[in-house]
Amino acid sequence: MSVPEQLPLALKLRAGSSLEFFVPDGNELLLAALNGLGNGDSEQLFIWGEQGSGRSHLLEAKVRQAGAAGFYLPASQLDGLSPAVLEGLEQFDLVAVDDIDSLAGRPDWEAALFHLYNRVRDAGKSALFSASAPPAHCGFALPDLISRLAAGPVWRVVSLSEDGLMALMRQLGRASGLEVGDDVSRYLISRGTRSAAAVVGLMEQLDRHAMARQRRLTVPFVRSLYPGC
Repeated sequence: MSVPEQLPLALKLRAGSSLEFFVPDGNELLLAALNGLGNGDSEQLFIWGEQGSGRSHLLEAKVRQAGAAGFYLPASQLDGLSPAVLEGLEQFDLVAVDDIDSLAGRPDWEAALFHLYNRVRDAGKSALFSASAPPAHCGFALPDLISRLAAGPVWRVVSLSEDGLMALMRQLGRASGLEVGDDVSRYLISRGTRSAAAVVGLMEQLDRHAMARQRRLTVPFVRSLYPGC
């Protein structure tokens, strides 16, 4: 399978995007539904949640799981391209369209998404969509597209609790060889690190700083890196 020629070749998955690094914390049933996608349980899934809740991570992780048979398309990065880029994507076993609501209110794109949905369904393949709201509240003007997107299971991604965020920090730290104590994670959370996306970004920074300085993660060390934190 090959990427359609019209699409830029820079659409790559992030290194840490795997289901292993997604802390369930209230999303256990969603993960079960995601694991069942393409395995006979469902051929379509729509997930939604607030910015930073982990929607993109889940889509990328599912596509990574599918390997060469999966295709990840970040709709928010399609500005300047023609809806024709969606043609031929039904060749993949799994098509994942992230931030699909960023194309709402654009008739040509809405029509192209509707036809893509039909082609994927008719080919017996699987589709995975994400947005910041359920299908009926995404701002789409095409009723048939709304009904298609809502035809399968629709799940909300529940944002991580404080315990979930701490668990994610520990998990990411272990993967990088860093020990993240509860004192450090509570310190970071108390100062505004309150989304999964923020935790991932911050842990990547801390990993680089710790490696460069050969330091353990402690509250004084973190405070020295981010004086205003």
